[in-house]
Amino acid sequence: MKKDSSYHIMLVHGAGQALEPHEPYITSYAGFYGLKTEIDNLEMATFVWAHPYQGNHFTPYSLFSQYKLYRKEKKLIFSEEVQKSLQQTLYMIKPQNIIAHSLGAYLTINTFAAYDMPKSVKNIVLLLPDIPKSLKIPQIQGVKWINIWSWLDTYLLASALVNQQLPIGLVGSTQNHVKNVFQPLKGVLGHKEIVYNWRYKQEMMSHLHLS
Repeated sequence: MKKDSSYHIMLVHGAGQALEPHEPYITSYAGFYGLKTEIDNLEMATFVWAHPYQGNHFTPYSLFSQYKLYRKEKKLIFSEEVQKSLQQTLYMIKPQNIIAHSLGAYLTINTFAAYDMPKSVKNIVLLLPDIPKSLKIPQIQGVKWINIWSWLDTYLLASALVNQQLPIGLVGSTQNHVKNVFQPLKGVLGHKEIVYNWRYKQEMMSHLHLS
């Protein structure tokens, strides 16, 4: 990763990267295959914080394994080590925009609330964020928060049941400084398809006025 680069977007992945059926190893794409061209061209960079998980070919289809990994990664987003690593990466790259997906959005908010961030950041897109509605999103001068939400998200519905809290990716945010944008999803796997599928790319970029 270059220190003086043309990166203008930092991508922060969500939970469960180690249990993706079509991706047996955690890669530098971190599930953002819909943006593979931009990552390869060094226009975007990924912050990989995934927890490894040992298993076999059937493990990704185990609800127990998925739940166990989710609980481990839920602890990681409160980890000082992981938050400082994200902070350092942001200072090294100095992106103008951050797109943070699912539980990665929770990690991003925790980091911004706890540490100073580079002044280069202007827009933070919370992409179907697995963030409780009760959590206060920090107000930072010069930074716009955009919450992409969908009540069609079955993954976040499961999160609401597990955590006994409604996530803003499912119901939207009520905080005045957060802009809500409803995103129609295609099918029950839409939560992860939104980063896998290149067909969503133009819609994601439009939120940053880059399409």
